[in-house]
Amino acid sequence: MILTFGTIHDGTRYRAKDREKALIFQEICANPEATRKEMAQKYGFRPTSVSRAVQEMLDDGLIAEGSSREPGKPGRPEFFLKPNYNLLTAVSMYIEGRELKGALINPGEEIIAADSVYIPKDADNIKFKGLMLNLIDKLSSSTPGGSTLIGTALSLVGTVNPVNKLWISSARFSAIKNLDFNKLETEKNIRITIRRSLDTELEYQLIKNNELTKKNVLLFHWGFGIGAAYAYRGKILGSAIGRFGEIGHTHVGSVKNKKCLCGAYGCLETEAAIWALVPLLKPDYPEADEDERKFSRFLRRPGIAELDIINNALSFTSIGLINLYKIFYPDIIMFIGPFTENESVFSKLIARFKAELPDYAREAVDYRVIMEGFRGAVTGNVYNLFRNKLRILLTAGY
Repeated sequence: MILTFGTIHDGTRYRAKDREKALIFQEICANPEATRKEMAQKYGFRPTSVSRAVQEMLDDGLIAEGSSREPGKPGRPEFFLKPNYNLLTAVSMYIEGRELKGALINPGEEIIAADSVYIPKDADNIKFKGLMLNLIDKLSSSTPGGSTLIGTALSLVGTVNPVNKLWISSARFSAIKNLDFNKLETEKNIRITIRRSLDTELEYQLIKNNELTKKNVLLFHWGFGIGAAYAYRGKILGSAIGRFGEIGHTHVGSVKNKKCLCGAYGCLETEAAIWALVPLLKPDYPEADEDERKFSRFLRRPGIAELDIINNALSFTSIGLINLYKIFYPDIIMFIGPFTENESVFSKLIARFKAELPDYAREAVDYRVIMEGFRGAVTGNVYNLFRNKLRILLTAGY
């Protein structure tokens, strides 16, 4: 997030001095020895403009003066400048498996507090709201003194309408229907934004790796469920109804007797998702767990990745992946989830995938693995919350 402060006014009507102020703040964040004089020299800004921008940020509490560069030296002292990231904080929450994970975070991507809560599979709207609000209260209680908590951002699974702030449905939690976060905002007087988890994770990857915005990128998740997100040259695609890339709920034909969490029969997830595999593994491996982090560790045990159950899941997943590829033809496929974190499973998946590709496409795809789950969602969730607030603070008032 730090590296994007200098472009915070892009896409809006702004003045040269607004961009100067944003660049000065970015330099202060990136350079622990930034001084007024050095920034004026580096960017070619007028010293008076730098001084005015710095003074506004000092007055707003966005930055602070540190120690003097050469204490005791005659003349006007030159102070180092440092950001005060804790001026603003936000609560970021996302679902992984059946857990709601949350963090109190600042614009410097520093996590001040973190916690999680288990969501029962039969949780309804009331139950989920209660668990979520309790977690928000717990995290927000760690807000530093002098900090402004600007809102809560959630990444959700299933059918999510971010414009109307409506969580329409989720196969994972079938009793949750049309959960209205607009209404919750009014009731609790808190700002809430919602988005689909895979879209949030993909946006974080685009922010973190600017070269991805020039490519077509598919994010493929194989874990508790199976799904995808897609970005066309930096723009994440979606649908009017709030669902996209639901490859896990496409039919694979030969398993019509297996009922999916979504209520349909014969979905890809019934053969390859963690929720479907764990009951098959439990009799011989009672430690097998639906939690994605625990399942990742389970897969690392000798021999587990070679089990027939895992190989069967791999066969079905490779079919889903090749079908997605033939729809979107991405330049880059990014993988997230415990299966693709496992080197043995991942190499077999890519080998089967490549075998189905036409010759002209076989070397045209770049593969990247995201490790340790949806951690990018923590930052990606609150990215726009912070940018919107900082854009105001980084607009020059002089």
